[in-house]
Amino acid sequence: MTDNLFNLTYWTARLLGIVREGYATSNGAGDFKDIIDSNRDEAADYWNSGTVWILYDAGAASAAPEGEYAIVEDFTSGAGSGTGTIDFTLALTAATGTGDKYAVGKKRYDWNLLTQKVNEALFDLGTIPITDITSLDTIAEQTEYDLPIAANLDLREVWIEKHIDDTNDYRWSKISDWYVQRTDIGTADLLVFTLQPTTLRDLKLVYMGVHPELRIYTDKLSESVHPNRVIYEAALKCLLYRKQKIGEMDPTLSEQINYFDSKAREAKMLYPIRGPKAHTKLLILGKTDAEDRFTYPSRA
Repeated sequence: MTDNLFNLTYWTARLLGIVREGYATSNGAGDFKDIIDSNRDEAADYWNSGTVWILYDAGAASAAPEGEYAIVEDFTSGAGSGTGTIDFTLALTAATGTGDKYAVGKKRYDWNLLTQKVNEALFDLGTIPITDITSLDTIAEQTEYDLPIAANLDLREVWIEKHIDDTNDYRWSKISDWYVQRTDIGTADLLVFTLQPTTLRDLKLVYMGVHPELRIYTDKLSESVHPNRVIYEAALKCLLYRKQKIGEMDPTLSEQINYFDSKAREAKMLYPIRGPKAHTKLLILGKTDAEDRFTYPSRA
């Protein structure tokens, strides 16, 4: 399964040590706004303003609300009362059921902060390889094409299909006789072919671009990025935020920062982001004679 914002925020919170996992002991209410766990014995309001992640549907069918999150509005302890209820500010798409596995996190690092730091970590990755096979088709008597804006930054490869509109058998062929012509800022650059390509064919563009921002819990992480590159960096950024907020009041904070800084560096080394080589065109500066000796052009 492709990793998404739900996973990344949960894993980051788990690294930070702010979550506890549990299982629903009764079915939730019909308004889809709670989870009941009689074993949840923290003090009343302990989880207020924190985050709940529904990790697993007990029906084992990956059905809703598995993979959804909610913000905690109110927590009633199960200690003494035997109830233990976590109420949400907004409803899930389905009610929680007996046996559903969940995790609940403290408000110290809430959903909004976790999401912000995950996206900051994605931005710090630099660029990632992106493939686009839908934007451009070749046209008769046309050698110049507007690029998608995202491809302006660093177009690496251009391919053309050999079979027309065959989604299972494109037989892509790599093209080398092209270059990018720059245009005004904010407008599409031009992909220029030196020769007329075969017409009415799909083009595949492979370029290096910034990872799209993840906004909702189902937004996906690129498969070219190992999740450890994101979650260790996001955890580090959360800790740096907290240090800025409270100063040196927490004596363990500097130690945690050093640890996650080390883990983020390790992840960067272990899981590099690999993209195709930059496009280059052969530039002949001299000539060779019959004995393959290189000579420079005359300056005359």
